[in-house]
Parts: sequence; C-alpha cells; structure tokens
Amino acid sequence: MFEALPAARRGARLALGAAASLLLALGCATRPPPAPELPPRVTHGPVFGEVRSDSVRVWARGSREGRLQLTALTPTGHSFRVAEAPIRSEDDLTAQIVLDGLEPATAYLVTVQLGTEGEPVFGHFRTAPAPDDAVPVRIAFGGDLGGQNACRGLDDGYPILGVVARSEPDLFVALGDMIYADGHCLARGAVAPRQVPGPPPALDLAGFRAHWQYNRSAPGLQALLSGTASLAVWDDHEVHDDFAYRDEALAAAGARAFREWHPLAEGRLYRSFDWGRHVRLFLLDTRTYRDPNARFDRDEAPSTLLGAAQRDWLITELAASP
Repeated sequence: MFEALPAARRGARLALGAAASLLLALGCATRPPPAPELPPRVTHGPVFGEVRSDSVRVWARGSREGRLQLTALTPTGHSFRVAEAPIRSEDDLTAQIVLDGLEPATAYLVTVQLGTEGEPVFGHFRTAPAPDDAVPVRIAFGGDLGGQNACRGLDDGYPILGVVARSEPDLFVALGDMIYADGHCLARGAVAPRQVPGPPPALDLAGFRAHWQYNRSAPGLQALLSGTASLAVWDDHEVHDDFAYRDEALAAAGARAFREWHPLAEGRLYRSFDWGRHVRLFLLDTRTYRDPNARFDRDEAPSTLLGAAQRDWLITELAASP
C-alpha cells in the first residue's frame, strides 16, 4: 500500500504533464493571427498657411514615414496642381508643401494622402485677392486653447471652434497659446465635467510634440484649419508661462515643435500679409527677441519686447503701407 503511493504520484504527474502539453498545443493552435498592419494615413491636416494671392503652404501629419501626396484643383477643374514631400520621424511625421502659381481670390479643393495606399483626406481654402482688389474680408482670430484645465470635452471637444468654422471666415489668425505646454488636462475639467486627458507639462521636445498632437486632434480645430486659410504666431504657453527665449532652456524645443506643427517658412516669425487692397496684417514675435522678464519686473530701462530689428522693421513697414 505504501509502495503504491509513489507510483500513483508519478502517474498523476505524467497525466498533468500530458494535459499541460495538450493545453499548450491547443493554445498555440487557437491563438489569433497577428493583426494586419494598418494602412498609412494622414492623422492631422491639411492645414493651409502663409496664404497669398498666388501661393500657399499646405501642412499635414502622417501615421508613419512615407511620402505626402497632394492634389489641388479649382471647383471648375481649370487649375490643377500635384506635389509631394517626404514625411520623416525627425520632423515628428509632419510635412509641408508650397503651392505657387495659383489664381487670386480662388477656392481650391485639396486632397492629401500618405503614399498610394493611404485614404485621401480633403480640405479647401481660398487664396487672397489680388493686391489692388477692393473686396470685403471676414477674419476670425483666437488663442488660449486648453489652459487652466479647460481642455477638450469628451463629448464636444472645443465647442467654440465649430461656431468659428460656421462663420466661414476668409482667414483665421491664431494669436498664440494654441497649446498650454506647461499645464495639465485632467479627466475632470474646469469647464467640461468630462475631458479627454492630455499629456503632462512638457519637459523636452517629445513633451511639446505631445501637446500639439493633443490639441490639434480636436475635431473642431481640425475642421476649422482644413476649411480656411490660417496664419499663426506664438506666445508664452507654447513653452511656459511668461517665458523669454533669451533666458529659457526649453525655448528651443518649444520653438522647434511650433514650427513642426505649422506651415511656416524658415527664418523669422514676424512678417506681414495683404488681403486685397485694404487689409495688411502685421504678425509680431513677442517672445524671441524680448529681454528677460526680470528686466521688466525691475522696470529696468532700456528693455525691449520686440528687439531692435523687429521694431525698426515694423516702423518702416507701417510708414510705407498704403
């Protein structure tokens, strides 16, 4: 009787081992195949910036590296453009394409897609009138989006953006603080009881990119920017509260992310744009050239907000403007 127990145990172990092998084999046989790789797609955009009477910059972001392909045509099909640009990880998967030779005061329909397999995404904008054309213009402007934990509502995102889009402006000017890189967006917000949670305050380039991705994923903002021409400047919360570029270690990372997420030419951010005969817009950069805030806090003189070169440019341009 006592000698039979070890044999019984050995038999039980063999039976358990066989059962485990069978279960493992069944698990391998019934494991679902790996999910197929999703086709490449445009995740953000198109955005139409730096619009003039004969040109525009078109921006978009993709889901992975590839070639951004673009087609643009007028509703009558009389003007047709095709262009492409590389989408690279080093640019946060963003790309922009300059379209020139366009007709003034003309609506263009634009399609962007990532590679030949990507699903097309549509947008539209209107070029500025010819410089001598006296025509009405509707300009919308705004800023300060997603600060103090008043962020993307879980149900309706940022409702104000739909109101702006329905007003059908000719041009939208983003005045800065279009992210709050120094803030939190929590699940319960200061305004909306339920919010889309956002990234933590940015401490590096990846953090700034995450904040741009969060705000620009709001459907209302995507619809506004893909349906009208826009211009953009930055303010402090693109880096953090009250920053001055000259004395902030994070400023270079914030500036890089800002440029990656907007259709902007290289070089300075202060510039001017005409809309027909009667409107000239001056966009100023109040962060890059300003003195450190401590000089203003102590009321030290002289201190500058614009820097000498930008100030001289503005005075000269205002004096020469018709």
